[in-house]
Amino acid sequence: MSFTKKINISSYGHYDYEALRDNAEMLYQVLKSNKINVKISNNINKTDINFIYEGHHPSYWQNVENKLKNKNIAKNYIVVTEELTCSNWAKNEDFTFNHYKILSHKSNIIKYIKLKLLNYFYNLEKKNKLLDIGIKKSIFNKLLETYKLNDFDLMMKDRYLFFLKLLPFCDGIISTYDNNNFFNICKKFKKKYIFIPHLFDKKNFKNKNENKKKIDVLFTGQINNYRKKIFSNIDKKIHVESILNYKTRDKLYNDSKILICLSKNNFQNKSSTNRTFLAIKKNIIPLIQKCLNEDQLDSFAFISETKYLNSNINKILNNYEKYYSIFQKKRYLALKKYNANKFEKKLKSFF
Repeated sequence: MSFTKKINISSYGHYDYEALRDNAEMLYQVLKSNKINVKISNNINKTDINFIYEGHHPSYWQNVENKLKNKNIAKNYIVVTEELTCSNWAKNEDFTFNHYKILSHKSNIIKYIKLKLLNYFYNLEKKNKLLDIGIKKSIFNKLLETYKLNDFDLMMKDRYLFFLKLLPFCDGIISTYDNNNFFNICKKFKKKYIFIPHLFDKKNFKNKNENKKKIDVLFTGQINNYRKKIFSNIDKKIHVESILNYKTRDKLYNDSKILICLSKNNFQNKSSTNRTFLAIKKNIIPLIQKCLNEDQLDSFAFISETKYLNSNINKILNNYEKYYSIFQKKRYLALKKYNANKFEKKLKSFF
């Protein structure tokens, strides 16, 4: 099957490309492996098929919307890297992204009630910001104390609403993380849908990194109180990098034995696909804190209950050659199952 159209993976409208780099380069590699003409740019192009990441910086919202409203532009697909928080009973505008407490509930009734409360207090928060100091603002503040929204909740709700606003101007959704809920929203909006899991190219597995590793345990990501508490129960020194340049991070991967993958809180639905993907690709043993549900790549890593993280870290470090050998087998099973070339027909027929 010939495929002559060019795909443009666009970072237009985003504050910092580094936040998209891993996912964009994963998609680039998948498409390139299947002989699809692809590039990464900071533009939305009229002649190409555009992959447009959700999560645009608010200062770009109007510009992005104007570009997508242009009827002369080629096909556009929104790439979503978040997990949709929804309920079968709720309206589309009541949904949000990555609300782990709501996602932790199995009941659609509870999810519906929690989403309704989230939206009520989200709208209250927005109104409160517009009010001048006075009696009305004081009353609003008292009400908001009953359901305190954090910055993450507000940001994710804003992101979701802008994603919803852009969806009518796009041809479909590409999800790289949530394979269930985005399929359903595409059915409602009569949009095309494809799930592209994190896929590997065999060239990533040619060279094994067998250099002497100086760092025992590496953590990459933001530190919150929940993670601090976990660190306090681990007796090995953990090399923490909260904000990383990708080149620095890759060097740290080469120098480290274990990448510890921690949840953001007790309610996290699934582990970070991207962290595990990079660990497998860069050849550093991933030790994942067990989440509520299994992620795509969990079976190719090592999983630990929170209370056993310390003992499992010591177990791996004290028997590193043994666990490194087991990990190599897991890596090649991951390559076999999630080989980019297996998706050639699916990709080309979709676009």
